[in-house]
Amino acid sequence: MSKNAKIIDMRVDSRVEAAIRNAMDIYMNKLASGFIEVGLEDAFKMHFADIFSRELNQNTFFADERFMVKFVKNMPINGNNDYIDIVIEYKIGLQISLYLIELKFKKVSDSAPDLGNIESYKDIYNLDCHKQSNPSVAGCYFIFLTNYGTYLNQSTLGTRTQIPMYDGYTIQANHNYIVTGPSALKATA
Repeated sequence: MSKNAKIIDMRVDSRVEAAIRNAMDIYMNKLASGFIEVGLEDAFKMHFADIFSRELNQNTFFADERFMVKFVKNMPINGNNDYIDIVIEYKIGLQISLYLIELKFKKVSDSAPDLGNIESYKDIYNLDCHKQSNPSVAGCYFIFLTNYGTYLNQSTLGTRTQIPMYDGYTIQANHNYIVTGPSALKATA
């Protein structure tokens, strides 16, 4: 039997994106089959980081390159600490590129979808700030995993209307998202 080899896109950005997609596919299949139990957000982060690290190792092709996966790294931004869930340091020779991944895992039992939206927007905003201010940051990713339908559906009131993230919504560039409710204002202060 003869088969042609599939040529992999060797660009680093492409390999990182493919590793993220493959790691999420593997994680979701393990979750669906019961191999991984639904747990807390930290368990999701640890399982995903492990699977993702293995995927990157499989996509390391050059003798002088290395992907290092760091779990919960503080990268201060705008005068505040910012603990990024997963930071990939890609090194080839003297060049270093960073890829930042923020993960959110919200279950039905976690409730508080307004706070979940606010936390998500803060993470996305900080990722954008890192990308804009640090030339070493080559890519940023935000992954939101939920079984809580409230996050998936468009809202007509409150915080989730003011800072939407329902299924299919695209956060608009150059748009200020402002909350008005007292608890939302407290969470964004």
